[in-house]
Amino acid sequence: AAMKRLNLAENTFSGSVDLTRLPKGMRNLQLKKNALSGTLDLTQLPEGFKVLSLSKNDFEGETDFSALPESMQSLGVARTKLSGTVVARWGLVVTVEKSNVQWKREKTKRRPRRERS
Repeated sequence: AAMKRLNLAENTFSGSVDLTRLPKGMRNLQLKKNALSGTLDLTQLPEGFKVLSLSKNDFEGETDFSALPESMQSLGVARTKLSGTVVARWGLVVTVEKSNVQWKREKTKRRPRRERS
């Protein structure tokens, strides 16, 4: 059986993390409160991925959040040095405080207004 969840939160791990090689069945990765650093590639998270907790680490740099899986429910990047823009969508909770990550509303198509007669 493939690993679905890995919780490495609240340790003293340091160094960089390669998120492009996670197992296909991985759904939840908890890395918050460590001393992890470097840049992150979030463009190849496994299909069906749901929860990524990166808060309170030393990750830095411009990050491409545009390819987050549709299944994503929670992304924690608070208290990191990451920057970039996350487009808000229904069902996705993102924590960005004390980071340079911007939170932007998803553009929705407006229905034309009906003329009242």
